Amino acid sequence: MKFLSLLTILLFGLFASSQSLNKNLVAAIEQSIKEEMKYSSTPGLSICIINNSKVVYQHSFGIANTTTNIPVTDSTIFEIASLTKVFTSIALQTALQKNGISINEPIGTFVKGLAPGISSVTFAQLLSHTSGIIDSWPLKIDCADNVLDYFAEAGDKGLFEKPGKVFSYSNNGFALAGLALASINKTSYTKAVEDYILKPLQMTNSSFNIYDVVYRSFAVGHNIGPNGTATPTLLSFYKKSQPGGGLFSNINDLSKLAITLLNKGVVGNNQIINQQVIDTLFVKRNNVFSVPAAPLNYLTFPNGTYGYGTIHFPYNSLNFVGHPGEAVSQNAFLFMEPHKKFAVIMLSNRGFYLFMNSFKKIVEVALGVKESEPVPFIAKNKNYQPFVGKYIVPDLNREGKQWSEIFERDGNLFMKTEDNKTVELKQIGNAEFSFKDSSFLFPSAIAFYKDDQGKYKYLNYLFRTRMRVE
Repeated sequence: MKFLSLLTILLFGLFASSQSLNKNLVAAIEQSIKEEMKYSSTPGLSICIINNSKVVYQHSFGIANTTTNIPVTDSTIFEIASLTKVFTSIALQTALQKNGISINEPIGTFVKGLAPGISSVTFAQLLSHTSGIIDSWPLKIDCADNVLDYFAEAGDKGLFEKPGKVFSYSNNGFALAGLALASINKTSYTKAVEDYILKPLQMTNSSFNIYDVVYRSFAVGHNIGPNGTATPTLLSFYKKSQPGGGLFSNINDLSKLAITLLNKGVVGNNQIINQQVIDTLFVKRNNVFSVPAAPLNYLTFPNGTYGYGTIHFPYNSLNFVGHPGEAVSQNAFLFMEPHKKFAVIMLSNRGFYLFMNSFKKIVEVALGVKESEPVPFIAKNKNYQPFVGKYIVPDLNREGKQWSEIFERDGNLFMKTEDNKTVELKQIGNAEFSFKDSSFLFPSAIAFYKDDQGKYKYLNYLFRTRMRVE
């Protein structure tokens, strides 16, 4: 085993030996990054570009903590938030493959003590956010050791729709996926991820335990005030949500994962990650409910769809797959183009801003591909009445404390929300609309979609589904 570990390290050293981008291309990328850092008041950022499975550019900018002014380096560890879902998907699918279990099996076969409806949810539905499980609920139990009790306390009230019916982003669904992984593997969720991914890839700076990383080079998250002032903030870290967003990592470790995935799981002559798992991860799933509007629109992903723990989006002639991570005060970004063996990884200690302009510049510089011009939408029929109504965020008590009210006025469509904000909706598709909100740097998008009877019943807003109430 010692020899294999040494061999793995040496091989990763070969992977990392790069054919660097020339100075002019690097200058263009760095100018874009610095401009976006200034625009967004981002204190610090780490970036890695991989082309043909080799690191061609890696650099860190700014500071990790505005109080101490410690610089960000390539060793600096960030909270990667929902990028953790990629790890959960890989580990769970690996366990399923290893034990000969279909991804379409109901989880209740392996996780005992769940309510009947929750038990019927499949592994595929958990990983694709089509489980119908409410994103979160305010129960007392919120601990990694009591995930089963957390779901047992809610029972089938934790389902807002039949499994497989709609897409709605659910961190609770991934908490359950982590519990299923632990049950199948007969160990803890975190140990399963370590055994299947972190240890074989020598990701020694990645951990679910904040006390393992906080005393190393660590990026503190920052909230950004109205005047652009960056203020250090505490982590929003919950043990129950580890499978959905609890991993800490750095640019060096994440580049190892990306290179391994782009090489179909092979490091040297060793199959570290099952190729079938990677194929499942990379395949765009047309049979899984698509996100009908740009997901979390501040990401500006065009025509995004969700697979098994991964987001897919087309970009001109390219097809990217990966996941962002939003930790409120930190951000992560890892997207790959498998056919080009190309990847971009960015980690920053500022929330609600991904460097999409820099991503576009990187793709243009490294691959010679520009973003396609959007096709303008021309409404053929401005009949907004089918969308009019009240849509609530599902909760255990069905009280609808969070809601959107859609109404028509003077031939235009508007949305009012529970915080008394009213915004005008601009039609960008047959059932898709955008609006401007001061909470986001880019226009946000929403979309309506129909039930089995052909009536608009669902409103997808910031990745989550709101249900219409009559």
